[in-house]
Amino acid sequence: METAVKNNADLRERVAVFQSALTKLGQNADFLTLKGVTSAPPDVEGEVDKVSPDNRRIEITIGADDGLVVGHVLKLYRLGANPKYLGEVKIISVDPDRAVAEVIGKTNRGEKIQEHDIVATKIRSRG
Repeated sequence: METAVKNNADLRERVAVFQSALTKLGQNADFLTLKGVTSAPPDVEGEVDKVSPDNRRIEITIGADDGLVVGHVLKLYRLGANPKYLGEVKIISVDPDRAVAEVIGKTNRGEKIQEHDIVATKIRSRG
């Protein structure tokens, strides 16, 4: 038990040093944010619920309860009579059942994002 307590104290000190160093470098030291950047998103699928007027940000119907964290990247596409791949989005904020994502670069061919477009880890067909 004494060894475990000592190891715990050592690890806490190391974490504090690394967090301080990241902060001094102007980086986010939040573990959940870093986890999102370093881990693949879970296998998820949701819909676009709202689109910003500038077509750059979207609110989606999946969130932390589905395993999303800030930094995860998802595919954006449209199904229906005229299916289209629209591009990729990066999660910038997350709530339990919703998230906000930002378009990475531009949408494919400057396409406007619409409510009910699909965000997912993988592109799937619905049949």
